[in-house]
Amino acid sequence: VESNPGRVVPHALNAALASTEAQFFTRVDGRTSLSPGYLERCMTRVRDAGRRSAVGGLLVAEADGAVGNAIAAAVTHPLGVGRGFRTLRSGPADVPHHPFAVWWTDFVREAGGFDAGLVRNQDDEFSMRAARCGACIEVLDGEFVHYRPRERFLGLGSQYFQYGLWKAAVARRKGLFPLRSLAPAAVLVVGCAAAA
Repeated sequence: VESNPGRVVPHALNAALASTEAQFFTRVDGRTSLSPGYLERCMTRVRDAGRRSAVGGLLVAEADGAVGNAIAAAVTHPLGVGRGFRTLRSGPADVPHHPFAVWWTDFVREAGGFDAGLVRNQDDEFSMRAARCGACIEVLDGEFVHYRPRERFLGLGSQYFQYGLWKAAVARRKGLFPLRSLAPAAVLVVGCAAAA
């Protein structure tokens, strides 16, 4: 177990990256669990795909109650979050980002690890930077990341507000910004214009 004096995710990821002797690197967050065999199958596929590749499973959101289930549906629907690892129902498929993908450790180090200045969205930023280095991220059929989203609107709103702030920080600092992230603002503008 590594200490994390920075007390934010990228510091912890970089400490693990610096100390590990493992051939492959991935992260698993507090609200997630992996299907049995996930790591083994992803590592096997990454070995076949090469050093500039990463492989992750399909995401399944699980919640309790009407509000929780509505939130789970929204965070796994293309209208809510766009096309990607959260919305696919089968694989294999290439995606621009997957926070729980298995990477070659040496490639993650060579790409510069995780930006310690980003409290949120450091995984998005890494995926975009890795793609500029020629990396490809694949979603593997038959393996799953089980995820429990926030089950109250207040918690969800706070989470996505922070995501939005840090996406702007990534765009400003690095010049990296997925255009799909403009969709919610565009919908809001169109809705306000229509109401006016």
